[in-house]
Amino acid sequence: VDVYALDLFQMILAQGESSRLHRRLVYEEQVALSVSATYPWMLDPALFTLYVTVTENSDPDYVESMIYEEIDRFRTEQVEDKELQKAKNILTASFIKDLETSSGKADRIGNHEILFGDWSAILSTPDFYESVTKDDIQRVVSTYFSERNRTVITMLPEVR
Repeated sequence: VDVYALDLFQMILAQGESSRLHRRLVYEEQVALSVSATYPWMLDPALFTLYVTVTENSDPDYVESMIYEEIDRFRTEQVEDKELQKAKNILTASFIKDLETSSGKADRIGNHEILFGDWSAILSTPDFYESVTKDDIQRVVSTYFSERNRTVITMLPEVR
């Protein structure tokens, strides 16, 4: 199921300070203040959303080109074992933590019933994350992340 591979991709690409985009845009190039991504699990196809807050003197077009370079690297180079395992560990731990509360359990059970047609699929979620391969990551990036499939919104501050 692609949702697990896309979840891992968004974690490696843009979640946390060790993500590829955060390292490159915030630390190395110093053209962004923050980077994040969201990929909500939904019944209908969902938007994979990437947010980048650029620094005051950065050219948004240049930053955008670097984002595409990083996404393209997923097509041409397999993720490192360590990188993939770290993302699996983080998402599995987050999933288990969500099950600690009644609300979290209800949310996960409801989501699995609606999205997968079987609430008990929740029991296999850690196994599904673990089964995602480097090839799966390359496949979902190649399938879903094309120029034709994107919408870019650049918001600039009003100059007074």
